[in-house]
Parts: sequence; structure tokens; C-alpha cells
Amino acid sequence: MLSLFEEYKNSGKIEEALLVGRNLFNRNPGDEKIFSAYFSYLCMLAETLPSFADRSSFAEQANVALAFYSENAALTSESIKTFFAQRQRINAIFDEIEKKNLESNEKNRREI
Repeated sequence: MLSLFEEYKNSGKIEEALLVGRNLFNRNPGDEKIFSAYFSYLCMLAETLPSFADRSSFAEQANVALAFYSENAALTSESIKTFFAQRQRINAIFDEIEKKNLESNEKNRREI
């Protein structure tokens, strides 16, 4: 089913990829390969979509997926390092969304 997720993702079918990815991850919450594919996709959407609301939503979903994975995976010293790197990525995404949102609000305020 990971191949179906990749197929939808690669063809730009966001809703279908998210449905398959979420289902796959929820059925296999400790699988590093599945988590990594799903988490990376959520982060990519959170980093690139134009809508602040959409970006925030996908960042939140990635954050939840990371927490769920950390509670279900067989942790090793390597997976713990990866967890903190992913946590840093999520924090950077949230910071960037907030920065861009503030800039947009300030620009809109000046135009009034």
C-alpha cells in the first residue's frame, strides 16, 4: 500500500495520498518507513502550500504523527536522534508559518 501512497503523491493527488498515507500509518504506527514517508509528505505540504490555514493544518498533522510514532515505535538511540531532528523540523515549520503570517498581517494592516 506504500506504493499506492507514493503513486498518488507523485501524481499530485493530495487528498488521495493523505487518505492512503494516514490509513497506512494508523495501521502500522511503529513502522519507520511508513512513518517517514507520511511525515515527510505532511511537512512538505506544510512548507510549500500558499494558504496559512492549510500549512498550519498539515504542520499540526505532522506533529501528531510524530507524537503517535514516538509512542509506538521500538526506540533505539538512532531513532531518538531522528525523533529530535524531526521535532526540530516541525518547530522550524511552525516558526516560518508564524513569521509569514505576521508579515502578511502587517502588510494588510499598512494597506488599510
